[in-house]
Amino acid sequence: MSKKVKHQHFKSNRSKSNTKQVTSSNNTFFYVDNWLTNNGTKILVALVAITSIFSALLLNYKLTDGADDAAYIERAWDFLKEGKYPYFQGPAYPLSLSVLVHFFGLHILALKSFSVFCQIAFVVLSYFTFKNRVPGLVLFALLSFIALNNFFLFYAAQTYTEAFFLMVQALCFLLFFKLFDLLISEQKLAVTNPKILLMWLLFGAAFTLLSISKSIALVGVLAVFVFLAIEKRYKELLVALLVFSGIRLTYELLVTQLFGPNTSNQLDMMMRVDMYDPSKGHEDLGGMFQRFFKNCNIYFSIHFLRMLNLRKFDYVSNETIAFFAFLIPLILLEITRRVYTVNKYIFFSAIYVILLCAGIFFGVQVANKQDRLLLIAMPLLFLVFYYGAYLLAKKFPSTQKAFLFFSAIMLCVSFVKSSLFVKNNFAVIRANLSGDYYYGFTPDWQNYLKISKFCADSLAPNSKVLCRKPANSFLYANGKKFIGEFSSPSTKPSADSILKVWQDKGVQYIIMASIRSNPKINNGYIINNIQRIAYPVYEKYPDKLRLIKTIGTDEAASLFELR
Repeated sequence: MSKKVKHQHFKSNRSKSNTKQVTSSNNTFFYVDNWLTNNGTKILVALVAITSIFSALLLNYKLTDGADDAAYIERAWDFLKEGKYPYFQGPAYPLSLSVLVHFFGLHILALKSFSVFCQIAFVVLSYFTFKNRVPGLVLFALLSFIALNNFFLFYAAQTYTEAFFLMVQALCFLLFFKLFDLLISEQKLAVTNPKILLMWLLFGAAFTLLSISKSIALVGVLAVFVFLAIEKRYKELLVALLVFSGIRLTYELLVTQLFGPNTSNQLDMMMRVDMYDPSKGHEDLGGMFQRFFKNCNIYFSIHFLRMLNLRKFDYVSNETIAFFAFLIPLILLEITRRVYTVNKYIFFSAIYVILLCAGIFFGVQVANKQDRLLLIAMPLLFLVFYYGAYLLAKKFPSTQKAFLFFSAIMLCVSFVKSSLFVKNNFAVIRANLSGDYYYGFTPDWQNYLKISKFCADSLAPNSKVLCRKPANSFLYANGKKFIGEFSSPSTKPSADSILKVWQDKGVQYIIMASIRSNPKINNGYIINNIQRIAYPVYEKYPDKLRLIKTIGTDEAASLFELR
């Protein structure tokens, strides 16, 4: 079959589907799809307005206890002030933040506002990506999900990289779909065509940007190659490989020449059994597959259902349901198989999200369990599953009104939950705007951030302070740099070996805080890696650690001088 015939077959699927809808007087989807398509611009404006207002109302001065959101800002600062390139965890987002840091400094609200912009751009780009490529009902179900869901709104008001990544991912999809449309309209590969050549270059640049936004995003480029291979477009696959490789290699060479080689140990950390304890070694092949299946259980049976509002927002990590860990991937694979001849855009989306989830589940330690890791895959997971349900309901017209009713209920639930989410933030932002930047934090974090501020106010500017959350301390200490201690040794180290390490790092002061292991409750369990490391020193050389300042009585934070 020639490429031209393939293109006609692809296009005829949509027209054939439309013809069938026209001749079915009882086909509810036909009328709904038409109404949504005809009023698409108005609905998009409404959704953009709602997501903008909700995201803006969730802004506050509070950073999360995960600390990565603060770390991105610190890397942006380091790039701007010290010329240190932010290789770790993907440089694209910190580089973008550095522009804002240049104009606004460490103003948290200004930096968070960039994520609001990314959320808006993500919704708009998603609209143009799938407009006229999927039915109207599927398109606006997707847009409503990403515009109103409280998980997307939360990260749209933070300095995590998710909102930025989703925006870049949507841009990549839009460019690839436009390129694919051009390719299937040509009878032969015409790289010399200026329009197609420009699209190839934009494709390569966009996917290079995606690949440096998150390390895991390299599987997104792989999805393009897999898709083109399945379509038997081997020449286009070769061009895609050459264009992407050429632009990515140029980027690598340029950055290396300007800023030096990548010394980040992210790959090593990913392969560790325990990210914070190198002594436990690295995963073998069996361990990687165990990690995959355990993560599959956690993310599909807990976080996937939470984001769809089918499980409660607060969760216990051991409340997994293994049935869903098997059922959801099986349904995903079956939909992928069925849409191959129906809609190539959904088929590509399915391939992409399957590879993305596989990369996440293999690449992340089971102890991580953060819902934001799955968030970047959720729009496409939702799209594929909703489209699969749409096709099923389309076969049985009598079920279509029930399908619409259920969709409307889920939309209302999402809107109400997000409204309550926004309402709960009012007290925090009111206190923040009144000058209380610690309001909204639990006492353990208030004491920790206040002792960090004390360090900036009372110690010498170049003093070296060891702490557990250096990026958070950096932000709340007006840009003072701290030394991070993240290791959690499984065996008791010797006092002299600890002192040697501290001496090499130049440590002069140590913050020992009572940061909760479970952020929601004060049950006495804290993140005590620094206390565990410092105890042998105190035990052998009690005069080495002198108490300087303690803030708080319950869940206190203390500053010690190393003498």
